[in-house]
Amino acid sequence: MLSEQRATRETRPVSAVRRPPIRPWWRRWPALVVLLPNFALMVVFNYYPAASALFHSFFNWRPGYTSPFNGLTNYAQIQSDGVFLQPFVNVAKLFVFGITLAMAIPFIVAELVIRLKSARLQYIFRALLILPMAFPGIVTLLLWGFMFEPSSGLLNALLHGVGIKGLVQQKPRTGC
Repeated sequence: MLSEQRATRETRPVSAVRRPPIRPWWRRWPALVVLLPNFALMVVFNYYPAASALFHSFFNWRPGYTSPFNGLTNYAQIQSDGVFLQPFVNVAKLFVFGITLAMAIPFIVAELVIRLKSARLQYIFRALLILPMAFPGIVTLLLWGFMFEPSSGLLNALLHGVGIKGLVQQKPRTGC
């Protein structure tokens, strides 16, 4: 009975599903204002240097002097230079061997640990493999704890050094 109801029930096509209307950009201005500095910094530090390098590659660029237009002459000189292609070969080798080693060694070690017959040895080796990953987090936690220590922390010492009463105050302890 239930399967007959499902078979006879009409379904709406995907295009008929109502979606909320998209608000025009001027109604989303707070988000745009927050994103504007990010876009400005991206243009200044990413896009402008790349565009400037591309523009100046067509000139015999000498800062402070006249720079005549060369066209594609600089690119032709690079193609005839034997030293130019060697870094690309080196990067390709590093990429292939680096990725191979970075992917293969953890898989091999994981497979060796899984294939151990003893559950106790599996536990010990898993712990030994995970332990180095846990130490940076613990050290970071301890360093931040030292910096914000109310009585002798680095933050309060710096603030006292410049004549400001410490921002991190020690809370009175209540006996629980």
